[in-house]
Amino acid sequence: MRVFSWLGALVLLVGGLSGCQQAQEPSRQAAPPRLTGQELTMAQNGGSVTLKVGQQVALALPGSPQSGYQWQVEKAPTNLLRKQASSFEPAPKSEVCGMQHLQFAAQQAGHGLLTLVYRPTEGAGDAANYYTLHLNVVR
Repeated sequence: MRVFSWLGALVLLVGGLSGCQQAQEPSRQAAPPRLTGQELTMAQNGGSVTLKVGQQVALALPGSPQSGYQWQVEKAPTNLLRKQASSFEPAPKSEVCGMQHLQFAAQQAGHGLLTLVYRPTEGAGDAANYYTLHLNVVR
């Protein structure tokens, strides 16, 4: 009976930590839309964006800092893009997940890949999700 109790607790723990997350991989059936808009979401994971030098782009990604996880920059072409801000919008009472907002500014022309990772804020725990965005910065 104890084995079932531990197994149930483990399932609840894992489900709670990743409950805000969507699929790890972007859909391979349809290409993500190419956007030049101001706010990108999980729908654009794996997609691309074209920015002008000096233009800003914002990301709104689901998250719950109460779980100990947050979105962090894993890899970024620092010559092309600079992180300007990060904030969290709590979830409405009827929902579990809030939104983490990250803002970046294009610095110079070129191509690169931005990779974000959803992982524990303390220590080097395993990643629960990734977000990638192909960048094309023009003059």
